[in-house]
Amino acid sequence: MNSEPASYQWALPESLEVPADPLELRLDFHHDAIVMYTLDAGKITTRIVSAVDICQALVRDIPFSSGLLPPETIWWSSSSSGPAVALWRDPRVWKVALLSKALTEP
Repeated sequence: MNSEPASYQWALPESLEVPADPLELRLDFHHDAIVMYTLDAGKITTRIVSAVDICQALVRDIPFSSGLLPPETIWWSSSSSGPAVALWRDPRVWKVALLSKALTEP
């Protein structure tokens, strides 16, 4: 068995003489876990990693900005359902309505 780690061979013309790119890290996504394999000098190290850690590592170099926010914005966040913004409003009496059953009049 070859002890050399796997390498990615670029799909380029051989005349360019681009060397193969050695494999350094591999992630396996299982139903309940993500396993990270690190290859260093022929030694393979494994450990369980979190999806959050992977996402943070991948977006580290991506610029991120909220853009213009409405006046009196307290915070801004983004999720899979879209952006959310919390706005500050001065204290006052607010009129509210209570729905006792969905899709009916208050």
